[in-house]
Amino acid sequence: MPAELLRAHLHRRAKILMARTRPANPSLNGYVVGLSEALVMVHAFHDFLPDGYSVVRTDDVADVRS
Repeated sequence: MPAELLRAHLHRRAKILMARTRPANPSLNGYVVGLSEALVMVHAFHDFLPDGYSVVRTDDVADVRS
């Protein structure tokens, strides 16, 4: 199910807020730039500044907001 939540945001110019099940890093802001059934690649942003790329397991995604 998480991959379906993310597929709608792939290559769109809409920033997302991804809620994760990991307590150490519970959220991630950015743009979805790559997606597979197991992984998602996000161009991460922090306070409107680019913060590199993050690769996250799709199973760790709890919710996605745009």
